[in-house]
Parts: sequence; structure tokens; C-alpha cells
Amino acid sequence: MSGRILTVNEVSRHCSVPIETVLGWVDEGKLPVFKTPAGHRHILRIHFLEFIQKEGLPIPSHFQPAPHKRVLEVDDDRQIVFGLTRFIKRMDRSILVEAAYDGEEACRKFATFKPHLVILDLIMPDLNGFSVCKIMRSKTDIADAKILAFSGQDNSETRNNILSCGADDFLGKPFAMEALNEKISSLLEL
Repeated sequence: MSGRILTVNEVSRHCSVPIETVLGWVDEGKLPVFKTPAGHRHILRIHFLEFIQKEGLPIPSHFQPAPHKRVLEVDDDRQIVFGLTRFIKRMDRSILVEAAYDGEEACRKFATFKPHLVILDLIMPDLNGFSVCKIMRSKTDIADAKILAFSGQDNSETRNNILSCGADDFLGKPFAMEALNEKISSLLEL
């Protein structure tokens, strides 16, 4: 049920209790209702959620908000990060985006931000994308994050090397926005 108003029957089903129990909650003043002109009792969704929290009842899964997808962008070129962020936000405004501008920062943020997807440039100073990918894959508690690597060195050797480091996919630069959209959508399961 995604609407703002619930019937007594719907509350009964959501809580797995008989209708009589719901009517008891109403009669005791625990669950506020309003009556329609036809005399039917209805409960505002917000009042239902407040009631089940107060009573310590489990919140039905379809009432819980969908978790936001999180994307970590890793590139030492701030213009690319800015452009990627704008692109991703146009795809879906609810996606949370975090940026890292070098490999060490990427590894720190990977552990704290726990992204669903990492968009990783391979050619960076100090700690390159290959090393970053290996480090990320060694973090067993969040190793299921998807990694989309990209590089201006678009050849089979680069592609094979990064995939063997644990990346899920690779995109050569420059890339078409349609290809980027397709890969992000697929990896995030949008």
C-alpha cells in the first residue's frame, strides 16, 4: 500500500492480526481513525506508522523507504568528476554521489561511504586504479560493490588487467554518454 489512507482491513493484513484487534486499538484510542460519510473507518498512513513504532511492531517492508544507491567517483581530474556527478544526477536524483580525487582518498571513502558502485579512473598519480581496485576487493564486508573502471588507454591489455583485478566492467575514454548510461544502469540495477 503506497497511498496516504489505509482501511481497517489493510491494517489488519499489514499487522497480521484479526480485524477485531484493529478495532480494539481504535476503541482504546491507540490508533486514530476518521470516518467517511458512508461510515467507513480509515487510518492515515502517518498515524499507522506512528502507531506501529510506538507499539514496537515491525514495519512492513513495503512501508520502508527504498535505500538510496551510492556512487563513488574516483578521478584526479575534477572536471571529469563534476561532469559525471551531473550526468548521474540527471539519471536519478536520488543517487548519492561522493568524489575522491586520488587513490588513497578513494580507499578511505570506500570503507566509510560503502558505495554500491565505484566509477574508477585507472591512470592516477601515486596509487593507480589497478591498485585501488585490488584494495577495494580485499575489503570483504563491502566487496560486493560494483566497479566500473575507465581509462584513455582503451586496449585489450588494459581491459583484461583491470578485470583480473576485480573490476566488473570497463569503459574506454572518450566514451559515449549512452554507453556510460547503459553501464551505470546495469551495474546499479536501475
